[in-house]
Amino acid sequence: MSVRPIVLLGDPRLRLKGKPVDSFGKYLHELLDDLAHTMRDAPGVGLAAPQLGEAMQACVVEVEGTLYELVNPRYVEMLPAGASPKYAKALGITGAAAAVANAVFNATGVRVRDLPITLDKLLVRS
Repeated sequence: MSVRPIVLLGDPRLRLKGKPVDSFGKYLHELLDDLAHTMRDAPGVGLAAPQLGEAMQACVVEVEGTLYELVNPRYVEMLPAGASPKYAKALGITGAAAAVANAVFNATGVRVRDLPITLDKLLVRS
């Protein structure tokens, strides 16, 4: 368990496609521990393996004190037939950001009407 340096925007390692995890051994557990410690030290609420220079499909997210370790996560689109996130709209926000704003509203009940969407905005309105 250690705090590792976070790879910054512009580093080519961030453009590598994460490889699926096929071994759930000691290396993965140590990586997940490092992700959690580095995320908390930053401080942050989520960190992915590529942000530590590891091209793997693994990340950690902490919500209300509960740590979630995600390995080989999959995005499941939950839109009505024929709808597309690029056409989603939230008041004053369009495109992919609107899809995120709508997902935040669905998850929290808090409508964010301006960017960026931050935890502070969610806490103030909840």
